[in-house]
Amino acid sequence: MDRARKNQRIGRLLHEVTALVDQAAERTLREHSALTLSQFLLLLGVSEQDDAPTQQEIATHLGIDRAAVSRQVARLEARGLLTRRREDGRSNALELTPAGEAELRRAQRAMEEHMTPHYTAPRDPDALLEALEAVRRSLLSASKGDQGR
Repeated sequence: MDRARKNQRIGRLLHEVTALVDQAAERTLREHSALTLSQFLLLLGVSEQDDAPTQQEIATHLGIDRAAVSRQVARLEARGLLTRRREDGRSNALELTPAGEAELRRAQRAMEEHMTPHYTAPRDPDALLEALEAVRRSLLSASKGDQGR
């Protein structure tokens, strides 16, 4: 297979695998927690930060717009899983509530149990992880370069 066809195949496989992972994760969360995938990723993003992140920081981290984050935050706040605190005049810092931490742990256990077998299917998961990180870094770098144009 020539280089161009190989690159097309890599792109198509990444797209297909991403869609399949999202579908499997949604199914897992629907069956074993009270979170959607978007809500899970938002709570996970908040929990992974050292300090309470702002909605803008979470939007940037997740690669989604602030309006989508705002809608999810409102839903999670209404369910008592997340709180927002005014940082300054315009930004809200996000923090998990104890109920949010418990729901996130439940969802993480379900994801670990049901999704990990798929991630360890390759003969060398470390090599796959390294390759995906390299693709991610390259795309992020290119994206930052595009923003400067």
